Formats: sequence, structure tokens, C-alpha cells
Amino acid sequence: MQAHVETTHSSSLLARSQAAEATWELSQAECYQNSHHVLFGYGEAFLLYKRFDIPQRKMYMAVHHCWEASSVFRYSLQLEKNCGNQSALFSNVVHSAREDVQQVFLSGEAIRVDFDMLMNFVKGKRTVRITATDK
Repeated sequence: MQAHVETTHSSSLLARSQAAEATWELSQAECYQNSHHVLFGYGEAFLLYKRFDIPQRKMYMAVHHCWEASSVFRYSLQLEKNCGNQSALFSNVVHSAREDVQQVFLSGEAIRVDFDMLMNFVKGKRTVRITATDK
């Protein structure tokens, strides 16, 4: 699957990670764009969905597993500035492949970040992280 995505859908591939902790950096501009990306980590494939709602002034982010997972995963978004002296962390459980992404956004089960919070970290780092959990 990874080889197919890399060759056929390269614009949707955000990154792949072979590390024990899968992390990817988001640019400031990417926070305000609706998009979806394929993420590879832990030998698994995930879909990252981002939506910026202009009237509500919020960024929504959800990560879905591409198939039924053998482990439970969490995803997080960490905003950081001033060499890590200031940070904010948002986290949630990776959603099942059976869950509808629009329903996840509407139900409030996705990460939601206010525009003002994003602007507070405009000069910082934005890191998406997927971690395996015991539960």
C-alpha cells in the first residue's frame, strides 16, 4: 500500500516515519487549508483529515486508521513556541476506519483549535504525533 501511495498519490502523502514515535510537522499555512493526507507509522497506514471552518474560526483535525487496527493508537497536535517554553497539547484516540469523518467533526470527537490559539503559536512548531497505547 505504501509503495502505491508514494507513486500514484504522492501529493496526499504527508510523510512516513519508521521511528518508535511517528511525528510530522505542519506548516502554519497547512493549518488553514482543508486537506487529507496519508501517514505511515508503526507499519500501519493512517488518514489525517484537516478542515478549517472560517465562520467558526476553528481548525478541526482527525486521524483515522485505514483498516481495523491490531493496536490502539492516539494522535495529538502539539503547538510550541519560545524554544518549548510555551506549548499546548491536543490529543484524541485514532478513529476507526468505519467512522465517518464528517460525523467525527460534527460530534466534537476531533481535535478543535481556535484561530486565536493558532495565531498565538504562529512563529512556533506544530507537530502531529501518533503513538501506540496499551489500551
